[in-house]
Amino acid sequence: MKTLAAAVMASLCPPFERHTPDGIRASFVFAPDFIGFDGHFPGNPVLPGIVQILAGILTAGQGAKPRLRELVKCKFLRPVRPGETMTVDARLKNGGRWSISITAEGEPCAQMTLELEAAEG
Repeated sequence: MKTLAAAVMASLCPPFERHTPDGIRASFVFAPDFIGFDGHFPGNPVLPGIVQILAGILTAGQGAKPRLRELVKCKFLRPVRPGETMTVDARLKNGGRWSISITAEGEPCAQMTLELEAAEG
């Protein structure tokens, strides 16, 4: 069985792109059969917020999965639907904090600040 992180990575439209010296961009397309849509919500699928947060973490880590120390702030602005292109822009701030902006089809979906640290092992 795939982990959620592996399923999110399988939805990545490669490659990760360094668009500024401290910024990384990635795009994802979640198929209708993506495991995150299971039960969320039958007949009206919406990408769960935790998947958007995980996509931000994976983008900041360029595919690695750094450890989330703190979800400093998070605001969801619009739902992400199956088949939409979701773009994640991650920008390193200070002290391991990342500013994450997520859009779908060019419309703002989420804004968050995550504090990350390198995964152990």
